[in-house]
Order: sequence, then structure tokens, then C-alpha cells
Amino acid sequence: MAFTFTYETAVAVVCLLSCLLLVAVAVRRRLGWYTGFTMAALACVLCMCCARGYYLLVAGSGYRFRLFPDAPYDYAFGGGVLGFLAALALTATICRKRFSLVADCFTPVGLLGIAGLRMAEALSDFGWGDMVDAAWLQRYPFAIQNMYDEWCAAVFNLEALCALVILLILLLAGTRLQGRRLATGITWWAVTQIFCESLRVESIVWGFVRVQQLLSAIILLVILLRGTLLLPPQSRKKTIPSWIGFVLGSAAVIFLEYAIDKMPWATWINYAVMAAVLLMMGCCVQRLIRPK
Repeated sequence: MAFTFTYETAVAVVCLLSCLLLVAVAVRRRLGWYTGFTMAALACVLCMCCARGYYLLVAGSGYRFRLFPDAPYDYAFGGGVLGFLAALALTATICRKRFSLVADCFTPVGLLGIAGLRMAEALSDFGWGDMVDAAWLQRYPFAIQNMYDEWCAAVFNLEALCALVILLILLLAGTRLQGRRLATGITWWAVTQIFCESLRVESIVWGFVRVQQLLSAIILLVILLRGTLLLPPQSRKKTIPSWIGFVLGSAAVIFLEYAIDKMPWATWINYAVMAAVLLMMGCCVQRLIRPK
């Protein structure tokens, strides 16, 4: 029987390589192989369990008693990211390492894993956007053919590219982001997820709200709130412009998401405005990120 490289196989390969990289990075950064092995083991378990549990919480009651569903799309990517964050915290506690040191070490590996997992979606039947009409875009990596041989936007590749760009920025920044790599990485991942999720044809929704966008907004809110609370009380007035920018930006994104195809002008204009608003929101959050 011929071997078929499926989506599930690709996910397994990405996870295995990520685990090996976690151990290698831990040894290179002098955290020790035990820390790397602990992080790899916890990440495998928690990312899977949280991805499944998060899906069950937000998508409905189907197969609540089954941890391993038949369909690969019965997991939620956002839950997997939360599982990775939990693995970071537990690794720091178990290995008695400073959390900021563990987070700085392993955040780039997490972003690389996100990029790999998103690119693996080329082997699945989800992660697609609207149909692509321009002939020069009807090719991989810009688009992918669905079961009807129609060319659809490969949104998953855009998400992978965003993760790789964030990773590159973190690596180029070096020690300038010491103690802030995780917060910076997760901030800009959340910002890009809000945009990319808007491009997806299929999403988990509550009413007209896309759940992944809601989770991303909550992540940004938590980081903004943390940055505010870490300031002395007398200095917190300086955060007012960031809060105003975040609130107004959120309102603008909600409006654009609702009206994305209801305006008389071209849809790409709405997406361009959304991208600019999200960039502003990310900058508002970034300016309050500081090591604890």
C-alpha cells in the first residue's frame, strides 16, 4: 500500500521537529536538556488537550466524551496556543527557572511551530478564503484548489507568513526585547489573527462574532491591562492614549467586519483600512509591554 502524506502526518512531523528544536534550544541557551524535554512533553500534551477542549467549549456539544475525534478540524488552533502558554508556565515552575527566561527561550520555537502547522493546512479542507478570480494568483502559495477545482485564497499561508515575520523580528531585536519576547510575539500573533480570520470562509462563530477574533482581542486586552497595572499608580494616566486607541480600534474593526462586503467600494479597501487599524492597535499594546 502506497504511503499518503496526509494533514495528520504533517501535523505529527511538525510537532516532532518542534519538540526536538525545543530541546536543542534549551541546551544551547544553557537551560539544560531537562528543561527542554519538560517543555516539549508538556507542550505536546497541553496543546492537544487545550485545542480539543477549547473547541468543545466554543463550537458546541458534539462528541464531548471523546478526546480524539475523527475529524482533524474538531480542534481549535487558539486553544493550542493557550496550551503552549500553559506549558511555558508549568515548565518554569517544575524546572525552577525564571518564567521570562523560559518564555524568551521558547517563544521563537512556538512561532515556528505555528507557521509549520498553518502550512500543513494545505493538505486539509479548511483554512481557505474566497475564490480567486485573478489568473496570476491562481497558483500555490497564493491559492489552492478545492474539491470542485475552484481556486480559493490560501489564507493559511498568509497566517504562516505572519508568524515567520514575527519570528524574524524577535530574532533581529535580540536583547532589546529581553523579558518581552513572549508578550511581543503573542501580541502581534493576535493582531494578525484578527485580520486573517476575517479572510477565512469558514470559522467558528457566535452570532456574527468570529470566536478566534474574540480570543485575539481578549489576549490584547489582557496584555494592555497587565502593562497598565505594572506601572506605578501615578504613572497610569500615561496609558490613556493607548486605551483610547485600543477601544476605538476595536470598534472600527467590529464595524469593518460587519460591513466588509456591504460598502459600495471595493472590498480590498475595507481590508486595507482594517489592516491599518489593527497595526495601530498593536502599537498601542506594544508600547505598554515591559518585563515584570
